[in-house]
Amino acid sequence: MSNLTTFYIQWTLTKESFQVDLGTLEVGDELLTVQSDESETSTFTVQCVGVARSDTHISISLSYQRHVGENAKVSSDWLFGESSIEMEKASPSTWKAIAFWLCEDPESSGPAKRCEVFTAPERRTFELIVRAGQQAFRTALIECVGGEEKCACELTGFIGTPALDAAHIVPHELDPRPGNPENGLLLRADLHRLYDRNVLRISPNGEVSLVEGWIGTPYPDLVKKISNKTLERVRVSLERRAELEANHPKFLARNLLPRAC
Repeated sequence: MSNLTTFYIQWTLTKESFQVDLGTLEVGDELLTVQSDESETSTFTVQCVGVARSDTHISISLSYQRHVGENAKVSSDWLFGESSIEMEKASPSTWKAIAFWLCEDPESSGPAKRCEVFTAPERRTFELIVRAGQQAFRTALIECVGGEEKCACELTGFIGTPALDAAHIVPHELDPRPGNPENGLLLRADLHRLYDRNVLRISPNGEVSLVEGWIGTPYPDLVKKISNKTLERVRVSLERRAELEANHPKFLARNLLPRAC
């Protein structure tokens, strides 16, 4: 299982977040990063152009180029260039980091206002930052399906609003439309966890499956194909998630093994 580290950077005019496995990152690797300002959020493909490691220090350089992947589709106002991140061990499990931005506009180049690094034990802290709109997202989903009187788990039909979560289809770090119900499913809390871990999978045609190791559990009999009405709402996001799984598998967590009670 990969050991993803999450970066959260506040530049002068934008905020950026991405995940990377620091232990395996190499020059030439591509990764996804989400950058947002007050008016829009965009998902970029960036390339690692430099990495150096020691026991107490890690240095990373990332190149942002308009011609890479889907970058050409973003607003012409966005600047492209290169960022560098310098990390220093603050304790055995935490890092201190500073980030610098260099682009064709000298006035926009310079150090970030803030650069936070969240390793696995600190993941919850990062989620509290980037999921500040989670309750609004859940409310939008409930309204989309007809209100609390009509809402149910969209995989099991389970009725019980307090036990239902709003699950992102495209992971929230990579969602270019935060809070849009077209990127969400109302799921029972346990199913939400399995879906986030990519143990439970939903194909773009609405078929539901579980990874090997979970076939003998009660879950295969519990879940069913999502309805055509739900599929009409979320198909684009399901296709996007499938694309991410194929091209950037590190961004979807895996291998949550079932345990006997």
